[in-house]
Amino acid sequence: MKKECYVEAANLISSNLEEAKNYLLPLIAKYDPDAVAFYARVLELDGDVEKAIVFYHKSIDRGGDFAKFFLAERLMNEGKFEEANDLYRSVFEFCQRRQDEANPAYQYALGFMNFYGVGASRVNKDEAVKCYLASAKQDYADAQNALGDCYCNGDGILQNLEKAVQWYERAADHGHKNA
Repeated sequence: MKKECYVEAANLISSNLEEAKNYLLPLIAKYDPDAVAFYARVLELDGDVEKAIVFYHKSIDRGGDFAKFFLAERLMNEGKFEEANDLYRSVFEFCQRRQDEANPAYQYALGFMNFYGVGASRVNKDEAVKCYLASAKQDYADAQNALGDCYCNGDGILQNLEKAVQWYERAADHGHKNA
């Protein structure tokens, strides 16, 4: 999946699940494993968890490392911490190897894992902010919202409510529901 497709898919997932499904279906038809992962995410958020898990595994079977990130989050929410952390570790290594690509989805995932210390060796909020910023500058709404949170709470960066509002506004402009 091209990096601009990651941004479009993620931002649609944040704003309109039906539009996200319609956007992802042609990419799934091409057997793109990351498109399958994002489609599974749509299914999960739409309440079809069983089907989502099937699609996560289809993506992983096709080499879709990003599906591991979404599945790990699902497992965390179910209290399966050890299994989730194994997946996060795999995703962390994958994203680090591919940092040169400047893929906003991978940068966001690295930021998330550094922020919470999952998959990473420790919590590193300074590194998380750097990753969020790199992703947010490419209009990735989840990263923009996360960066707003960092500025709002002073996590990994000096607290600056003005900048927090700016990042929340950018995230909202890209359809993020929580911004």
